[in-house]
Amino acid sequence: MNGETLSRTCKADARLTAAGRIFLWTGVLRRLFLFCFRKKYIEASIETRTGECLRCGACCRLAFAKCMYLDFDCDGKASCSRHTSVRMPNCVVFPIDSQDIKERDLVAHSPCGFYFRK
Repeated sequence: MNGETLSRTCKADARLTAAGRIFLWTGVLRRLFLFCFRKKYIEASIETRTGECLRCGACCRLAFAKCMYLDFDCDGKASCSRHTSVRMPNCVVFPIDSQDIKERDLVAHSPCGFYFRK
């Protein structure tokens, strides 16, 4: 991770209070519930999702300050060391809906590459 990206990451994470982290964990649990019990909702929502992953790594900092599988290359682009193997359900379908984008925006300054059509 380059210095500028690291600095922005640390500042964004440092702004989160304990209540903010708890809020993000409720999102993790919401996505897990949706993954396990609301597959049709996920399928319908993903149909309205457009864009692409910009590899910023923000979604990998929702549950923890930094997922242990998150790495950054020399250009500051994020990658998951488990991307081609077994990943957590939250990672497989992220973002499910616009609520996920709102939660992601709490830990990142840069815009997400995904958005949802109405």
